[in-house]
Amino acid sequence: MPSIRPARGRGARRLAAVAATALLAAPAVAAAQDTTPFPRTLALYLVQQNLPGGGSCATGARDVPFDGSTLGRYDMVVIDMEWSNPERRACYRPKDGSADVFASIRAAAGNRPVKIVPYVNPVDRPIQSGDRGYYAYRYDLWGCANALSFGDCQFPGNWYARTKRGKYYQNWSGTRMTNLTNAPQAGTMPAGTAKGTYANFPDYFGAWVRARWTSGWSGTWDAVYLDVWGDRIWSNTSPWDPHWPAGKDLATSEIYKEDGLWQRGIATGNDGINQAPPGVLVGNNTQSRVTAPGLSGRVWESFADPDLGRQFTWDVPPYVDAGGPNPLGYATSSLRGPTRYTVTQLAVDKKFSDPGSLTTTDYRRARHDLTAALLGNGYWGPASYDYGGLPWFDEMDGGCATSTPVAGCARLGNGYLGQPVDPSPSWAEVSAAYVPAPIGTPTDSPVGTKTYTGQGMLPGGAYRRDFANGIAIVNPTSGAVTVTPGNAYRRLAGTQQPQINSGAAVPAGSTVTIPARDGIILLNG
Repeated sequence: MPSIRPARGRGARRLAAVAATALLAAPAVAAAQDTTPFPRTLALYLVQQNLPGGGSCATGARDVPFDGSTLGRYDMVVIDMEWSNPERRACYRPKDGSADVFASIRAAAGNRPVKIVPYVNPVDRPIQSGDRGYYAYRYDLWGCANALSFGDCQFPGNWYARTKRGKYYQNWSGTRMTNLTNAPQAGTMPAGTAKGTYANFPDYFGAWVRARWTSGWSGTWDAVYLDVWGDRIWSNTSPWDPHWPAGKDLATSEIYKEDGLWQRGIATGNDGINQAPPGVLVGNNTQSRVTAPGLSGRVWESFADPDLGRQFTWDVPPYVDAGGPNPLGYATSSLRGPTRYTVTQLAVDKKFSDPGSLTTTDYRRARHDLTAALLGNGYWGPASYDYGGLPWFDEMDGGCATSTPVAGCARLGNGYLGQPVDPSPSWAEVSAAYVPAPIGTPTDSPVGTKTYTGQGMLPGGAYRRDFANGIAIVNPTSGAVTVTPGNAYRRLAGTQQPQINSGAAVPAGSTVTIPARDGIILLNG
């Protein structure tokens, strides 16, 4: 599957089709339960020249005013790793007097913890890069620590993906794809954070992340996001030679097969990182029983969105199971030691209009995609096409705290739904017929021979999940579905589409019609 790639023009990066994210926890220790209330919101912003809340931060810029409140309203923020290098830190001057952008974002979040995560791409090595100080971590990662320019580097030639004849495989324009297999490809990195001799590139990369984490990142970041870090590169369909120059070109079906060269290479990197792990490590691609052990999370790109060519049935079942009682299904099938349970899922949907230009289609897509994400335990993030814009929707913070939509109203705030009735359902439970609780009974209670569990499938093909403060219903079908919520509820009081999020009461026993590929969140009445 394609994943985040270098974009042009605005300096952002692009996310393409669906993928899975992996999060590494401490060796042999299951990651702690995430208690962030719902909805859980995600900002994925990959522009190089600026951060939301600040002006242009081009090479050499200093003391540019920065307001952390834009990113501080999210529960998780993913930005490029370079924003923590010395030159980038010196660019912005937070208006609130905080030491840097990281402190300003966390201060804006107040008592609500926000996870700030660096984006790292270990697959697409740039052929060229900009100023050494501005891209300090790329220079360090790619063998350019002592180079005056990015073209004057010492990156081992056998750490690229190359054909038998030596041709570089290019996974994205302006880059060369690295060889993430575990083929014996000894190479030396003569300088940098992780200088030394390594068995292959995954061996080096694991050591580099580990060294970066222990030499400063752990005091700045809360996790690490690795792009294209998983079972295969979906755009790679041409044969190449993992053992170059000593081997032969292999079909991609051989390179990427289960427990094959590529998957064992990813596992090698995981093992290296786990020697001094971040609290969470996010990798981006599909995970198997070989690459998943050692990981504690996943990400789905273009999540469940038919407007992006995805299908609800492709994405939602594995997404829900990734946070269920047996995450990823690998607890008993690990080939590489103790399994770290998946506790963090990221669901990202792109190609929304830029903020300020949102359309009725954007609003419908957001309702559908967010309510689909609420069937599981993930962080949901909408983004504009090139991941250089962060649209915000009423459903993300509940709209107005009043019963009537009012411009400039006080919002309900992050996590307004609270915790789900069932904290970790499986897809089998979510897709089973919904058993309603008796009206007026908000907690588990027997209904005949069945028991209310807090989630399930409704007549007509919609799905529902119940939370402490309300419910989420998604209709992934191609036709409208009329549902009976049961208890008394009320609609959100939204300012974007007040005809839908009107704040109106939904009396006990009444019905609500949800259009095709849409969703709705209702608050307890």
